[in-house]
Amino acid sequence: MAAVGISINLSELRSMGYKPFIVGLIAAITVGFISLIYIETLIKFI
Repeated sequence: MAAVGISINLSELRSMGYKPFIVGLIAAITVGFISLIYIETLIKFI
């Protein structure tokens, strides 16, 4: 992961815009929310 981070050029990030970051944020929030639901469900069965 560090090698990928080091090889990223800031000008390339600026040219991509903000939409990929918004999509990544939504995906991360969705995965986190689903994980919390599964954890709560598993706690009830233990």
